[in-house]
Amino acid sequence: MKLFFPIVFLSICLFSGMVRADVSVRLNPEIVYVGESAQLSFASDAPFDAAPDLSALIPNFIVQGPATQTFQSLVNGKRTVRYELVYAIFPQKAGKFVLDALTYRGQKLPPVTLEVGQAPAGETAPVPEFTATVSDETVYPGQSFVYTVEAIVPDNATQIDIVPPVVSGGDVTLLQADSQRLILKNNRRMLALTRRFLITPESAGALTIEPAVISGAIEMVNKRSKRSLEDLFDAGILFEGFSPVSLTPFSLKASPVAVRVFEKPTTVQGWWLPAKTVQVTREAPLPPEIRAGEPVESTIVLSAQGTAAARLPVPVQPAKDGLKVYPGAETRETAVSPDGMVESRLKLSVALVAEKAGEIDIPAVTVPWFDTVTKRMRQAVLPAQTIRVLPAQPTLDTAKVSDDVSGMSVSKQAASALTPAALSAESPLVPQSVADAVRWGRLLGALMAGIMLGVLGTLLVFRHRLFPEKKGHFSPLKTVRKKKKPLPDLYPF
Repeated sequence: MKLFFPIVFLSICLFSGMVRADVSVRLNPEIVYVGESAQLSFASDAPFDAAPDLSALIPNFIVQGPATQTFQSLVNGKRTVRYELVYAIFPQKAGKFVLDALTYRGQKLPPVTLEVGQAPAGETAPVPEFTATVSDETVYPGQSFVYTVEAIVPDNATQIDIVPPVVSGGDVTLLQADSQRLILKNNRRMLALTRRFLITPESAGALTIEPAVISGAIEMVNKRSKRSLEDLFDAGILFEGFSPVSLTPFSLKASPVAVRVFEKPTTVQGWWLPAKTVQVTREAPLPPEIRAGEPVESTIVLSAQGTAAARLPVPVQPAKDGLKVYPGAETRETAVSPDGMVESRLKLSVALVAEKAGEIDIPAVTVPWFDTVTKRMRQAVLPAQTIRVLPAQPTLDTAKVSDDVSGMSVSKQAASALTPAALSAESPLVPQSVADAVRWGRLLGALMAGIMLGVLGTLLVFRHRLFPEKKGHFSPLKTVRKKKKPLPDLYPF
């Protein structure tokens, strides 16, 4: 017994040492120049009781810190605390460094990558680049494709503006906003911008695309130099003063692209839906059993690749004898796949109501479309499904109702007795219990009225003791009498 508590204490200490909070590692920024610093942050949900092992950084970096930070948040009544250790690391040479030897209390941490470039020595600004690509070079009328522009500009570029392309005989819409990332190109830190547009041609032939245009300015640091008064006057520096930063404007037009639009096949009838793939599914399968008269919600999903969501037809769930279909709301969305293709989706809510019990076949949903890969018509089919329909839920228990009706049957003699002449005071229409309840209710009301009158009378009689008057206070219950002034003495002698 004497060894019990020490053993428990040691077990708790060992267990607490084994349980460690997860530690994440982050670099900001991930691309720097030699001589600049990057923040190496370690984050955890538990306080740090030791410092991370950064000995692997010593040959290539100078390490300063750490600085401790604590972040608290309250979400849905739950309080969370985040602890961070932040180090400043200064790279000593250019290159790509993978920091995969960082540890905390013997635990290996996730690797992070830092790219280090050589700082530019001159004042020459790097030349921006602006390119354009398309997801498809051959399409059909009504088939959408993605027009992507990518700009690579210095990281100190400002006032950047991208003018969208202009298409004659087609529609252009913004599909995805700018995505930005830092890259290292030719030992120089650059900013890569990507913007995507959705183009839908309306007629066949060569599609004319007026390329997109990017414009902006690059900030350059000025250095003082010996200039003549004429040069200073022409540059506007003589009166405006010297500015340490100057802006070098730039404007570029994207590289041209060619897109050919084929003729629509003359054999196609009905809805024209050119796409690469089309599929019809249900968001959730129908239940194997439903009940007659009760609606069952279902969502039909029509997804396609190579066309915009606005071009998708509304799928029709056919009705039949014994099955009613009520279409509901629909939603459409267009996105870009990881490989740069157009993906669209249409969701339609429908309510199915079976009218009678038994087995019923839910008809198939069919959507015709034109395959732009095989160049032939195809059909996307949602297969039919057989489900069991249970009888409608009865509102009353018919067996119990029949028993009650049989027990409440009245003979002809009793029915003949229920005549106006037979109804007298001895056999009143109102049951005796109801009459007693009314009588006691009246007595209780009279008693409560008497009690309230008694209380009011008591308050009026003893109002002076219960509510004493104060000087200068007017009481409405007391009559104020004015004192009569004495008559003047007419005969003083």
